Amino acid sequence: MNHIHDPSEQSTVQNQYTDTHAILPIQHNDSAVSWGAIFAGAAAAAALAMILLMLGTGLGLSSVSPWGNHGLSAETIGVATIAWLMFTQIAASGMGGIFGWTTSYQMGEDT
Repeated sequence: MNHIHDPSEQSTVQNQYTDTHAILPIQHNDSAVSWGAIFAGAAAAAALAMILLMLGTGLGLSSVSPWGNHGLSAETIGVATIAWLMFTQIAASGMGGIFGWTTSYQMGEDT
């Protein structure tokens, strides 16, 4: 069977398919929240807190002596522990926040 190419037949087929397709608008991620950056900052803060906690434990145990009148007093150890834990939490939270902040800008770039 020989089929002769008819331009009107081609245009009706083409029109039939172009009418059924809808053009969807391009969606941009305009969210101000970058969850990947938040989780990265939280992981970095937890890692630094763990490292500083282990360092503080080592320093604290090395300053205690099992013999009387040697090493630091209990009051000094208590004050140093409180100060070290406060420093640890502030440093880890700050570093995690800065890391999450800078990561969110890098993830949001379209280039």
